[in-house]
Amino acid sequence: MRDLSGEHLAALAATVALCAALVAGARRGGPAFSRPARLILGAAILAGFAGEQLAYAERGEWSARVNLPFQLSDAVTLVTVAALWRPRPLLVELTYYWAFAATLQALATPDLRQAYPDVLYFTYFTTHGGALAAACLLVIGERRLPRAGSALKAFAVTAAFAAAAALGLALFLALEAAARHYAGADAQGTSRTGRDTARRDARG
Repeated sequence: MRDLSGEHLAALAATVALCAALVAGARRGGPAFSRPARLILGAAILAGFAGEQLAYAERGEWSARVNLPFQLSDAVTLVTVAALWRPRPLLVELTYYWAFAATLQALATPDLRQAYPDVLYFTYFTTHGGALAAACLLVIGERRLPRAGSALKAFAVTAAFAAAAALGLALFLALEAAARHYAGADAQGTSRTGRDTARRDARG
């Protein structure tokens, strides 16, 4: 999908409208609005994340390298859902910093090959737009402001996640390579055994 194409601008407009509606609703309606809004938004984001996994799997394109939740965007999605359903200070702060520092950039310049009406178009903007909307709802709408020193804590969590993700991905890739190696060796052994048996039968 090209940046600033019609479908891209439509998704951006929908995201802005959702952010504005959630902030206004939370300011005017208070907890009576914001609590169910948080639950519904969290469910929508989680459904988008699950739908993306299923879409890749159905197309035979699912891979550990791409689809396991080792990227920051995946962490943003899962932390955002947790913050919406259980708005603890650290979860809210991570959602706020990650959404405005990383997700906003991903919305402005999406790394997405599929355009409307592909299902991945909807899952991408549901998860990314939903994260930004969640940050607006939690921090601006509900006034759950970041605590003093939270920026440094969020940065430390981000660095720790990046390190853990790199190690985890390396481990999974090594396991995948080992499985393929042994599968190939077993196939060669089976083929060789079959040829030897055929030779013995021919001689007999």
